[in-house]
Amino acid sequence: MCVFAFCASAQLLWRVSGNGAMKDSYIFGTHHFAPASMIDSIVGLRDAIACCDTIYGEVCSDELLDPMAQQAMAVMMMAPADSTLTMILSPAQQDSVNSVLGKYTKGQLSLAQLAMLKPAGLATQLAVLQALEAFPGFDPLTQLDVTVQKIAKELGKPNRGFETLLWQSELLFGDPIKEQLAALMDAIAKDDRAADFSHRLAAAYMEQDLSALSALLTDPEMGMTGKDLDKMINERNIAWSKILIGLLPTSAILVCVGAGHLPGENGLINLLRSAGFNVTPVD
Repeated sequence: MCVFAFCASAQLLWRVSGNGAMKDSYIFGTHHFAPASMIDSIVGLRDAIACCDTIYGEVCSDELLDPMAQQAMAVMMMAPADSTLTMILSPAQQDSVNSVLGKYTKGQLSLAQLAMLKPAGLATQLAVLQALEAFPGFDPLTQLDVTVQKIAKELGKPNRGFETLLWQSELLFGDPIKEQLAALMDAIAKDDRAADFSHRLAAAYMEQDLSALSALLTDPEMGMTGKDLDKMINERNIAWSKILIGLLPTSAILVCVGAGHLPGENGLINLLRSAGFNVTPVD
């Protein structure tokens, strides 16, 4: 029997029950750059890990550590030979990119060193640098979401993924180069506001405020466009919810995915409620 203690501020851990489910399941919203120490500040999370039959992440933790899967993702990030960044960026654009890279790396990283990447690959690296400003103590070896899956695995819980790393690579880096380039230069143009935005995202997450997090992700100026929101959040949530609806009646599932997938009309919380489940914060 599992016993849960509750805390009024917990909004990242949600209980899923009812609708014929034989056991309670849970949804935990993660952040790729949040410290793994947060696990002990989320009341009930370790109990949820212990009580689940299976844990589902966006990608199975075993695949994240698989060298072949990592290599396939690296290949997807590479630009075609006739479309390297130094070929497709104008001199003025290259200067802008170098200025931003230099700011975050104190001049240690330049466009020439990353020229083999697709624009989306560079944009991803830039997003990482911006996020590290908000989480300066981030340790890539102890990522929060991966650590949760590791704890579950040590307890003998099977780890599963809603998606494969190769599928995610196609999602992130598969758009036409022209579209990737436009998105990259938009990110470069907004970089002067990106640090503040990253800090606000980090603060919303650390405060476990899903409403604030959702508002930031959909902010007209700095958040996702409607197209990107559908592609990166809504369509994936709908696909994941269909998998969960089939599993929840007979299994105790701990869902461990990015916190941005939880709130909103097409968030996992609302989708599962619409399917007849009770989804309530563990508070």
